[in-house]
Amino acid sequence: MWVESQAIVKTMLDLKRNYKVPSFPVHDSLIVPKSKALRAKKQLEAHYYGELLDYYSQPTPACLRIMPEDEPHELTRDPMSYP
Repeated sequence: MWVESQAIVKTMLDLKRNYKVPSFPVHDSLIVPKSKALRAKKQLEAHYYGELLDYYSQPTPACLRIMPEDEPHELTRDPMSYP
């Protein structure tokens, strides 16, 4: 949620400051004048991908279960054989 909210806020500020385009946030979208929809779309995409590139989270240790080689792996077993 943090990435999306930051992208929306940065897009709204960018549209206001650099393009004089008013915008109104509604959930995970922006309402803008129809004539400025393409500009808003481009700016939102740019800010969203920019947020993703800047986003960093600590890696979490994977929960792995070591299985013997002779035991069938869950992904290779026949799905109809599950209890």
